[in-house]
Amino acid sequence: MNSNITHSLRIALEIHAAKIWNPYVKNLFITISKIAVIIFVAEVLIMFGFIFFELDMPQHVEPFVDGVLLLLLCSWPIIRVTQNVIEESAVARAADSVSDSIVVINTSGKIESLNRATLQIFGYKDETELLGEPIEILMPVHIGEHHQKFIKDSSVDSSKKIGRRRVLEGVRKDGSIFPIDITVNSATENLSVKYVGVLRDVTAEKEIEHLKDLYSRELEQSNESLRDANERIEIDAARFIELAEEADAANRSKSDFLASMSHEIRTPMNGVLGMAQLMLMSDLPDETRENIEIIQESGNTLLTLLNDILDLSKIEAGKVELELMEVDIEAKVRTVSSLLKDQIEESGVEYIQNISVDLIAPSVIGDSTRIGQVLNNLISNAKKFTHEGSIEISLSQRALVDGQIETKFEVKDTGIGLNADQQSRIFQSFSQADQSTTRKYGGTGLGLTISKQLAELMGGEIGVESVPGEGSTFWFTIVGERVASTPVPDDLDVQEKPESLDETPTGLPYLLVAEDNKVNQKIMSRILNALGFEFEIVENGQLAVDAMLEGSFDLVLMDINMPVMDGVIATKHIRSMNGTKGRIPIVAVTANVMKGDKEEYLGAGMNGYVSKPVSPIGLLEAITEHANCQDDPIREIDGGPSLDLASGA
Repeated sequence: MNSNITHSLRIALEIHAAKIWNPYVKNLFITISKIAVIIFVAEVLIMFGFIFFELDMPQHVEPFVDGVLLLLLCSWPIIRVTQNVIEESAVARAADSVSDSIVVINTSGKIESLNRATLQIFGYKDETELLGEPIEILMPVHIGEHHQKFIKDSSVDSSKKIGRRRVLEGVRKDGSIFPIDITVNSATENLSVKYVGVLRDVTAEKEIEHLKDLYSRELEQSNESLRDANERIEIDAARFIELAEEADAANRSKSDFLASMSHEIRTPMNGVLGMAQLMLMSDLPDETRENIEIIQESGNTLLTLLNDILDLSKIEAGKVELELMEVDIEAKVRTVSSLLKDQIEESGVEYIQNISVDLIAPSVIGDSTRIGQVLNNLISNAKKFTHEGSIEISLSQRALVDGQIETKFEVKDTGIGLNADQQSRIFQSFSQADQSTTRKYGGTGLGLTISKQLAELMGGEIGVESVPGEGSTFWFTIVGERVASTPVPDDLDVQEKPESLDETPTGLPYLLVAEDNKVNQKIMSRILNALGFEFEIVENGQLAVDAMLEGSFDLVLMDINMPVMDGVIATKHIRSMNGTKGRIPIVAVTANVMKGDKEEYLGAGMNGYVSKPVSPIGLLEAITEHANCQDDPIREIDGGPSLDLASGA
């Protein structure tokens, strides 16, 4: 008999014995057993003494000894039973201390004994409710039907399910069904077979398993959802990259288109404005001069519109970078003012420059070009909408933290003014005060939009204060670092820019002009002739390189977009030449004005950059700066070559 069966049988016998022997009976038999043992031991000692000393047992003692022996013989079974009861009592206490149910049944399936845990697990109060009952009382109906077959099969082949662990269902007294883990062993007692079942309530374990399964399913679902989400993210990321590439391609296409359109528009504009300027430098009848001035003004308006569109496009694309340098604030205001002062005063409007104030930092780090652009926009707007009264320019500064200085520019006019609604829309793209403004005064509404974005790019802001019919005060601020101030020359207005061609320097260099457009060749020829320069014109970069190898020049005016060889490649070839030819000053004269163009040309070895349409003064400045001409005045224009427009010279 294996250890499991022995253990189960022992527990079962203990339970059985516990039902027969109550505590009083047990104590009685224990006491009797102790007395019997003492008497037996005493008699043995007496007999041993007589035998050892070879004494004859007295006649009256012999019957007593025989009686004791007889008593011992009669009480020995009682002693053995008592011993078994004691042992079984210990086992019973152990069985009642375990938490598992232990049930003993006979071959008829009747319950013969059980432990206290059985009552607790199955919800019974007293063992009499179960003793003698069929074991099916502890099983659901569908389990009970199979149990009879199990009993029958086990009587034939007890190895079929004996000793095997199974998980079945039990039923409590209240009818509730719960899972149980059961192991059944068999044992033989007095030639009869007993079945000992050890049952354990596994409701908590099943609940844990259920929760684990539920959690596993939820985890798997979450993982599946996560995998789906990752797949969607990967798809979205791939799509995002694709869209980003498409957007980049679109931006490149847009930039290329704008660059191409800018170049194509500036090229004929160079002819229109160049010819207009040249014609205005000659003696003309008043009516003809007026007509040409209209052409020039219209051309300048178109050029302004083109510049605004390009600026807006570059700002919106985030391609505008500030060129930070030391800026003399007062000098900058004077320079911008000098360009518009005469026009304003000619219209009968008083022009006031309130810039002679004590500034915290006369010089700050900023972008001189962009400051001038915003200020020029505000002054031009004031000029456009002010027909009487005055336009006043003023400056102020305040110190910020970390050595930063905020400079405020104000342009106050006595013009038509703006109401609150107009003020809220005035800085929006393509927006003016109202449609009648466009019809009456012209413009696209881009100037203030660009000014707003440039002011913000320079760390400041822009705004307006206005009363309809009384005028407006437009202002903007910039933020820059303080730098050491430098003295401002008294004749700054003259030094900043030549006012006329009468002040051109001497020491004339011999120029090489590379230009493929026939109209632009005529414009360059007539401007250079008017300025008194000697020059040679070639039609492409390759001819410019050949001319440099064969001749001797002091400066090259290089177009960029040319057939056969463009200006950049031609410049690199020239820079590879030996001696002074490889160091000749080269100035780009081009209609390419997009971001990075100037940097590209300077990086290729050029010394300067002039954008088209070319003005005579702008071209003269570039030649003077890079050819190191002398400062002595050149002969009067009137004494120079005649500007015969019909000849095409």
